[in-house]
Amino acid sequence: MDSELGKQIREQMGAGQPLNSEQSVKLVLQRVQKADCQLNGFVLEDFPRTQEEATLLARKSLIPHNVFYIDHPLENSFTRVANSEEFGHDRRVFAQRVKNHVETVRDVISFYQDHF
Repeated sequence: MDSELGKQIREQMGAGQPLNSEQSVKLVLQRVQKADCQLNGFVLEDFPRTQEEATLLARKSLIPHNVFYIDHPLENSFTRVANSEEFGHDRRVFAQRVKNHVETVRDVISFYQDHF
């Protein structure tokens, strides 16, 4: 990330500030325009995360050929992270993160279903 955008992002993240949707999309667009992505294709995992990001990508003509979402019972997710320190074994924290993710990803799925 030697670009001006990369420098801005590095400073912002160094200050503990999250990226906004426009920055995230610009970063993705820069990456997918590189030769290896153009030649071999690419997969965006867990992106776009919001309808705003999906809309910004579409405005820049980056529309995925396929979108898929794997849905599985929340209890399975609890089991998988039971030994993880990431959530401090606090099921409430994990459940809230999953709930937030599910709510935003539904909007993304609806966006692609409605527009493409």
